[in-house]
Amino acid sequence: MGLRSFSREELIFSRDDAYMILKFFFQSTRLKPTQLNDDDRAFAQALLLEAADRSYELGYAQILMEKFLMASPRSLEGVRDLLKAFIGKAAKHWWKHAKQSDLRDAKLYMVVVNQLRRNFRSTWEIREVTGELMY
Repeated sequence: MGLRSFSREELIFSRDDAYMILKFFFQSTRLKPTQLNDDDRAFAQALLLEAADRSYELGYAQILMEKFLMASPRSLEGVRDLLKAFIGKAAKHWWKHAKQSDLRDAKLYMVVVNQLRRNFRSTWEIREVTGELMY
């Protein structure tokens, strides 16, 4: 899974919002919200976009997926409002699979979240240690 890049003008989330998203994906972070920069905010935003978009894509096969591969979809308890606000503000061309109208009751599948965790955990750990974020 590749992540979309965002310019500074496209950033929707604050540092606090990005911190909450990063904690959701990686369970913890050594950095405080005040230490996050625009690249970190873009990374968090890209993770959430990818998770929502891929979860929507999987939604077509939800019944099969639930029976054979994974648990039911999980809503973002702590960042539900962030997800809703993001969907409302996100540019239409950002979505590969979903339309904004399709995401009114967006849920994230844990199989998608876990894959993003595996793919980008080391990226975030390197950022925490070195201060450089490359994805």
